[in-house]
Amino acid sequence: MVSVDLRVRRFTPAAEKVFNLIAADVGRPIGHIRPDFVGGDLVGIIREVIDTIEVREREVTDAAGNAYTLRVRPYKSLDNRIDGAVIALFDISALRMHEARLTVAQEMGTMLMDVVAKPLLLLDRKLKVIRANAKFCDTFNVRPSDTEGRFVYDLGNGQWNIPALRRLLEEVLSEQQNLDDYEVTHEFPSIGAKRMLLTGRRIEAGRNEGVIVLIIKEIHEVGP
Repeated sequence: MVSVDLRVRRFTPAAEKVFNLIAADVGRPIGHIRPDFVGGDLVGIIREVIDTIEVREREVTDAAGNAYTLRVRPYKSLDNRIDGAVIALFDISALRMHEARLTVAQEMGTMLMDVVAKPLLLLDRKLKVIRANAKFCDTFNVRPSDTEGRFVYDLGNGQWNIPALRRLLEEVLSEQQNLDDYEVTHEFPSIGAKRMLLTGRRIEAGRNEGVIVLIIKEIHEVGP
């Protein structure tokens, strides 16, 4: 905690290491302290909080690369006057590491989808397309931008509006079943009549969430 004249008033044991504080620092201007993190003008932020009476947050990192949320909020005295500011640090290193790993996993997933030799769709629980791989786009003459975020049965101006397939996909989601080698014959306006062998797998992604991976294992021309 600092006073309105930006002097250290008191601090917790947990703050000693990150702020590089010792007992003798009580009463010193906060600007004379050299905290073990970078990423924000601490004195400027505190002044802004006291002047505006609004909370401010910044993300900062220490010398070891650990990430923190720096939160500064105004402090009021018992008679409701602004009497300084309270500075707190919240360790978010685990969160940032999780986000980084998730980003890597997503990038790897995207790469793997594009090298799969079969047409593949990734659908959310509402049967909207999260991603269509390159093989799917090439096979059905669509662009990625024409697929992502759209319902599967709206793709290609409705060419995937196959009632039997829609019912099956909804069953996969609602009953948590898999779709194994389901045969569909359909007339596609852009590429003609095709007979396809489809496989679908539900992947859990948390409570009431999940995605469906729909793979076209085989696709054949249908003769006249």
